[in-house]
Amino acid sequence: MNSKFSIIGILLAVLSIALYLVALSSWGSNDGLTSVISPYYAKFLSLFSSTQLSGPTLAAGEAHLTEERSIYITIGIALFFGALAIFLSLFSIKRQESLIYIIAALLLGNAVFVLYSLKTALFILVVSGCCAIYLQSRLTSDYGVNP
Repeated sequence: MNSKFSIIGILLAVLSIALYLVALSSWGSNDGLTSVISPYYAKFLSLFSSTQLSGPTLAAGEAHLTEERSIYITIGIALFFGALAIFLSLFSIKRQESLIYIIAALLLGNAVFVLYSLKTALFILVVSGCCAIYLQSRLTSDYGVNP
């Protein structure tokens, strides 16, 4: 079987967990003086800006990219990758890929939401599980199939 989308979902889920753990680690050591994540964003954003870098913050017009905002951006990217992994696992059900990879992508995509909030993760797991059951039942039923 070709399990391309499931494997991509698993890789995105693992990347999202790693990004979230980096953000949590950076949040724990955030004292306002040291910067862990913001220099990377500053280097990336300096490619698109003519503003000079000045220490741990990047001044772009009126907004300043601080370590705290960099942490929020990293958490947002991690949650987006987790949601994308869940979406790819649901799309893999429609393509009838390997069930092991589908479940792994679904659960690992939900794992980043467990790190964020248990209530949110439980809600997303129930909704994505219902969607998975619905998609699987649509594939196995005769409803909508032309004889």
